[in-house]
Amino acid sequence: MLNIYTIFEFINLQYYELQINLYLSIYLSIYLLYFSSSTFYLKAQNNSVCENAIPLCFQNNEFVYSNNVNNTNIGQIACLGTTPNPSWNFLEVDNSGTISMQIKQTNNSGGLIDLDFVLWGPYSSIEVACDNLDIGCPTTQDCPNNTSNSTFYPYGNIMSCSYSPSSIENFTIPNALSGEIYVLLTTNYSGQQGEIIITQSNSNSTNAGSIYTDLNIDLGPDQNLCDDIVSTTLNAYSAGVDSYEWFKDGFFLSSENSAELIVTESGNYMVLAFNNTCNTVGQDNINVAFIDCNNNGLINVSSFLDQNNNSIFDTNESVFNNGYFTYELNSDGLVNYVTSSTGNFTIVSDDQNNYFDISYFLYDDYQNCYNIPTVQFSNISVMNGDELTIDFPVTEQQTCEDVGVYLSSNQSPVPGFDIINYLTIKNHGILPVSGTIEFNLDEDLILNSASNVDQNYTLTPNSNGFILDFVNLQPGNVSNINISINCPTNLVLGDAITNSVEYVTASNDVVSDNNFYSITENIVGSYDPNNIMETNGPEIVFDDFITTDEFLYYTIRFQNLGTAEAINVLIENTLDPLLDETTLQMLDSSHDVVLRKVNNQLTFDFKNINLPAEIQSVEESKGFIIYKIKPISGYNISTVIPNIAEIYFDFNEAVVTNTFTTTFIASELSIDEFESHQFKMYPNPANTDVTISFSRALKESFDLTIIDIQGKKVLSTRVSTDDKNTFNINNLESGLYFVEIKNYSYKQIQKLIVN
Repeated sequence: MLNIYTIFEFINLQYYELQINLYLSIYLSIYLLYFSSSTFYLKAQNNSVCENAIPLCFQNNEFVYSNNVNNTNIGQIACLGTTPNPSWNFLEVDNSGTISMQIKQTNNSGGLIDLDFVLWGPYSSIEVACDNLDIGCPTTQDCPNNTSNSTFYPYGNIMSCSYSPSSIENFTIPNALSGEIYVLLTTNYSGQQGEIIITQSNSNSTNAGSIYTDLNIDLGPDQNLCDDIVSTTLNAYSAGVDSYEWFKDGFFLSSENSAELIVTESGNYMVLAFNNTCNTVGQDNINVAFIDCNNNGLINVSSFLDQNNNSIFDTNESVFNNGYFTYELNSDGLVNYVTSSTGNFTIVSDDQNNYFDISYFLYDDYQNCYNIPTVQFSNISVMNGDELTIDFPVTEQQTCEDVGVYLSSNQSPVPGFDIINYLTIKNHGILPVSGTIEFNLDEDLILNSASNVDQNYTLTPNSNGFILDFVNLQPGNVSNINISINCPTNLVLGDAITNSVEYVTASNDVVSDNNFYSITENIVGSYDPNNIMETNGPEIVFDDFITTDEFLYYTIRFQNLGTAEAINVLIENTLDPLLDETTLQMLDSSHDVVLRKVNNQLTFDFKNINLPAEIQSVEESKGFIIYKIKPISGYNISTVIPNIAEIYFDFNEAVVTNTFTTTFIASELSIDEFESHQFKMYPNPANTDVTISFSRALKESFDLTIIDIQGKKVLSTRVSTDDKNTFNINNLESGLYFVEIKNYSYKQIQKLIVN
């Protein structure tokens, strides 16, 4: 999983420590620079030759740097008759699409001065580019200005060129592909000191590509290698990197400082890559395992969007996540269901006589959008010591737009404390999309701020929360926004709060079910960070629920409260028989995860999550998983569905969550009816016995529950309403409790103090 740390932030020349939590705490000392505007500004650099080309470091879609003066003329190149005071830059494509750029040059007084340029590409690296620059068409006299012949380029690897007297130039890269490198040469014809300003002019357009503004470090997926393989080479190369640092299991490898690392031992490897020009740091990690393949075989399974319909997983194609895998061993009738956030997983076979039937299926919502040419690979076997790859190509049946929005919270709401809601926007389609999101905040809460908002998005606060206009969200990409919320001190324990998010520009969206998401939680006095909850809250009005999609939306939250980083986290979740396991669908997760389901047993495997401990980083020590599932048919008023999970941090004993119960109830009574059922509780405070009585006798019986300030049930019983009911509280510790009386149509809560 790629984590990028952008060093340019808001602090004025202060010294900061960036803590990178792996098996131990590593501190990287960095300087943060203050910019009076959000534009990236770079002073004069020694980039007068191609080999010293500097990357375009965009901030808020603009890159500004001092032009070169007093440099020699390097002669005729392409359409440029002269090349005085040259400056070399390069860009790397992030999201595929059309990229249009505007370049202008000004003197120190702000006046426009002449600028000429040549653009080359695409290349695989800046090193390859500088050795392979076409300088003619085929001669320099044959290369026209793009202003006089707009259809001439590209010619060879010359993408565009202009030698006009204009001080503002433009070029376009049509159909740019992710990972491509383009080289830009600009000149300063007048020799005046000033600035060169580069902007992407189509950044908000549909189907626009984008440029990496951070370092793109990708070590690839985890590697499981046979132990007869002596070594494997990890490659962290990224254009614009000045230096590298490598770590194994958290320990610094002081002798390793190149883009490549030869690995001969199993372990978790991390690389830090530094760009001194843009002051950015890129990071990625990978787990390498040398296993005994003489006794094991590996089957690597993935699904991908086959854009050219050749059934081959090409390097420029992406994984496909709108479906799930199944596999069966030796036709034993036990089907394993697998959902992977990365679109791939590995089957380990310990017997070469084993055979597997492996299938891939679309979720129901996408049946009319895609086709799976090969649904199943049957009787797949692998010899011990061998490794197979099974790729499921998915082709487009029709172009479908699908944006999903999800909401989760970092903890339960506690009066006087802040919580964070995590808003996730996912583009499940295959085209870039722009639109509007509305976040609605519970009226009893206070919105502090929203952070991690893309610089091209517009966030407008209002009385209900905020409106977010997002642009150009690429296929398969996710935008995450952190919403800081204050819980006032006057909130009443036990009351429910509800926050929601809605994708409101959904006219072309093919899946309406994921355009709205809400979370309802009860106010508590304290909380356990390892817990499970359902977004509708503990009680759901039956008549309202059956008019919806009838899904329950569960969130399992976890936090590493230990003293060291957790390498792996495993969550086991046994579904109650009242839940229909065939309707299960994973929606969101904080980290890469593989979900395996066998019958009603769920296992969420966060392998190599490297989750920091709370003492290292409070927020980074937390994670979550969200899934949806339907109750089985036949549920009704008074149906109760419990759910509980067990969380394993490495090899420690399981952390058992709370048991969250969902109860379907009838419509709430009116205020008058509510008051007519008022019950009395005495004595209060009490220390041995408590008696309750009702203002009038009723036919129905009630459930009585006592809840402590942490939200835990400490006593539960059934009571009648036609006479007095007395219950013993000797076993309760001194403190504040809540006594809840309810049945299918009525609920009331009163406070109880135990001495």
